[in-house]
Amino acid sequence: MSIEKTMRELNTLHLSEKSAISLEKPESEYILHIDSQLSSVCGSDARVAATGSENTVRIYTRQTLGYLASISGHTKTITGVKFARVMPHLLYTSSLDGTVRCWDTRSNMKDAVQIFTGCEGDTDAFSSFDISCDDRLLCTGTDATDHDGVFILFWDTRKPQPLGCYSESHHDDITQVCFHPHDRDRLLTGSTDGLVCVFDVSQETEDDALQGTLNSESSVSHIGWCGERECNVYCTTHIETVHVWQADEFDAVTQIKDVRDAFQGEKKLDYIVDCFQPMGDNRLHVLAGNHSGHLHLLRASSPDCLEYISSLDGGHSQDVRCLTWDAQAEVAVTGGEDSMLCLWHPRQGHQNTAEVTRRHPLKAPSKIRLHTKRSVGENRRHAKGHRTSQESASHSHEG
Repeated sequence: MSIEKTMRELNTLHLSEKSAISLEKPESEYILHIDSQLSSVCGSDARVAATGSENTVRIYTRQTLGYLASISGHTKTITGVKFARVMPHLLYTSSLDGTVRCWDTRSNMKDAVQIFTGCEGDTDAFSSFDISCDDRLLCTGTDATDHDGVFILFWDTRKPQPLGCYSESHHDDITQVCFHPHDRDRLLTGSTDGLVCVFDVSQETEDDALQGTLNSESSVSHIGWCGERECNVYCTTHIETVHVWQADEFDAVTQIKDVRDAFQGEKKLDYIVDCFQPMGDNRLHVLAGNHSGHLHLLRASSPDCLEYISSLDGGHSQDVRCLTWDAQAEVAVTGGEDSMLCLWHPRQGHQNTAEVTRRHPLKAPSKIRLHTKRSVGENRRHAKGHRTSQESASHSHEG
């Protein structure tokens, strides 16, 4: 796909479906994390999983955001949700309760089919996790504790006991871990200590595995792989900056200062949701928003500048917390503090989706109010560094 065609598609991205995860409650249930099965694997039967602030996971069809099922089992805040890559019927969730649970979406999902805990049971608070591209490795990051420090733990997904862990590379809460989409041995980790670490987990010791340390100079919000053949690393921070580095030489490719300074008026921005990369365009794209729920698509047009592409309106009314992007289908799903899931796709698909909506109309959400305002510290413990609509947070590896 050419860059010109990609830009045209993004310019016509529009809201096609929305679904509320909370309708009757006096306070809204935040959507904290979402993930989607890929169209390349599941086609039109792809599912979306969304985690709520009340420790539940809900499953929806991605084509219409029709509700399918819910999962309960975690006793504390869920910090991540991921479909397996090779066996997408398996869904993994991590939590501050010190467990990662695997659910088989082909079953009634009353019980997890696997439960992974740390070396000393469920004493670790898992703040993030990811699964390797071949579904063989599971990795989690933990919150920092006064007596134990912070850890990056690994499992073979076929066994409940950990393979081992890293303990020297970060010294504060790990906010993100991210495997390379095609190389099972390459891993990124990001932390509130401002560091992004690049690992080759095939090495026997943590010192040998650590390939490079990148400094964002602020608490890390999101990390990922980008560029041609995913040869670069991106990072966004809680002070709304964007960084891109080469993954091998570790040279800076892009450094964007606070995006809130660059866009005002109708294009006003209060926060970055996340980044993604469309097929046919190797430049990083950024989804950002404001506290009224308006979203804007931006593109890294130069090493220190983001250009405005288009706006996505009509979906959310409060802060948007999460994004999942399917590059092949050119479909985005967003979730926010207003309890809404929203589906966005290029306009040429609108007619078919509208027919589905008329046959199966979604109930309009009732009016709901925000959670009580939290302090920055309380909010970070609640949702691992994400913003409320009122605030923005200015052992070696043996396997």
